[in-house]
Amino acid sequence: MGGGRKELVLPNSVVTPGVAAGRLPARAYRENFADRRPPLPAHAAAVAADRCYFCPDAPGVAACPTG
Repeated sequence: MGGGRKELVLPNSVVTPGVAAGRLPARAYRENFADRRPPLPAHAAAVAADRCYFCPDAPGVAACPTG
């Protein structure tokens, strides 16, 4: 392999097996990993986190039907 020739390096593609960097264009990563909905405001996130999964209106511990 003499003669000063450089080896041609091709970028990874969608058919490259295994884990490989640069498989998709940057735009595809932004689209694939973007949030589906905008994030909740801080107060709305706190209210949602305090809500019981069994009751959509969260009546409180005293009125909890599950115990």
